[in-house]
Amino acid sequence: IGMAMNTMADSTTPHLAEMLIQGSSMGITNMLKLINVSEDCGLQGEAMKLAREAVDFQENSVERLKKFL
Repeated sequence: IGMAMNTMADSTTPHLAEMLIQGSSMGITNMLKLINVSEDCGLQGEAMKLAREAVDFQENSVERLKKFL
């Protein structure tokens, strides 16, 4: 609902890019917290690899979105 209201008020490209960057940044932060907790518990393997790849993907997405601000 919040996203719909936000885009109704301002649907410009810079505003949409800002919203996506904010969402991606929250996802990156949460995933890095989970990675750190998992590493502290000694977890490894495919799940950790996928988590790191997800963070890399989101970080690259944020960098690409910055040109639309």
